[in-house]
Amino acid sequence: MRRVLVVLLSAFVVGLMLAPNGLAAGTKATVVQDLRGDQGPKIDFSTGEMLVAWPDSMALKKVGYLDMLSFSLSYSTKEKTYTLGMEVANALPDPGAALPTGWKLLRWLMWIDTEPWFYGVNDPTVYTIQLTYDGLAYAAQLKDYQTGAVLETLAFEVSGSTLQVEFTAASIGNMGSFWWMPCTVVHWSVPLGAGYWDLDTTDPGAAPGQVMWDIPWPSP
Repeated sequence: MRRVLVVLLSAFVVGLMLAPNGLAAGTKATVVQDLRGDQGPKIDFSTGEMLVAWPDSMALKKVGYLDMLSFSLSYSTKEKTYTLGMEVANALPDPGAALPTGWKLLRWLMWIDTEPWFYGVNDPTVYTIQLTYDGLAYAAQLKDYQTGAVLETLAFEVSGSTLQVEFTAASIGNMGSFWWMPCTVVHWSVPLGAGYWDLDTTDPGAAPGQVMWDIPWPSP
C-alpha cells in the first residue's frame, strides 16, 4: 500500500536555493527550505479536512529531529553519485540513545518516483533511499519500493542536526530524470507496515516544477 501521507496544507513556502555555495565543480544540486514545526497533521484527502494535529507537548514534535528545516539532492557528474541531505530542528540521536517509549524505528528518507504521486490515483514509486535508527544504531539502505527488498547498503553521515546518504546513479538504473519526495517517519510496530506516521514532507509549492509533493530531477 502506498504511504499514508501527512502534510500541513496551509504551510507556506520559505524558499528555495539552487547550487548552494561550496559545491564542487561538476555538482548539480537543489536545496529546499522547509517550514519549522509542521510535522504530521493527518488530512482527509477527499475533503481537505484536518483529522489529527499533534500538540507541541507530544514527543513527535518535542524531539525536533523529525522536523525538516531543509532538504537537498545533489549529483556529482564526476563520481556519478547522488547525495540526499537533510537538516532537522534538533540533533539526531547519538548511537545507543533510547527512543521515546513505544517508538520502534525512525526513518529519514526520500521516495524516487517515475511520475508525480497522486493519492489514491497512482503508485509510481520505484526506489526508497533511507536512513534508519532503531535505538541502537543507524543504517542506510536503497530499497526496491514494490517488493521491499534491500538492494544496497549505503554510505551515510550523521552530524548534529544534519544527515547525508549517498547512492550511485547505477544503483537506480541510471535514470536520466525522475521525481523525488523527502519525508520523516516514526514507526510504532516491527515488522514494518503498520503503526507508523509520515511526519514531515514537502511544503506545497516549495520547488520549481513541483507537482503535488513531488519535485522533478533535474530541476527545471
